[in-house]
Amino acid sequence: MACANLMADKWSPLVIQSALSRDSVYKPLEALEQLKQTDWAAEGLGAACVREKREELTNEQKDVWKKMDTCLKLDMISE
Repeated sequence: MACANLMADKWSPLVIQSALSRDSVYKPLEALEQLKQTDWAAEGLGAACVREKREELTNEQKDVWKKMDTCLKLDMISE
């Protein structure tokens, strides 16, 4: 639970404000990669928490990528 609490405390200033200021809101894959590259250990998260969060962000990237065909209607081209 400590990991989730630390992440929640850091989320708004490091994630939301950063995404808004860099227009990353419109670039989900890039935004997720930037989050993965954040020095979360320097922000007080332990190694296990950092590893867990990076894995979660990687899985989110994969999910976004899978949904891109549908969003771009590329899945209809092969039919």
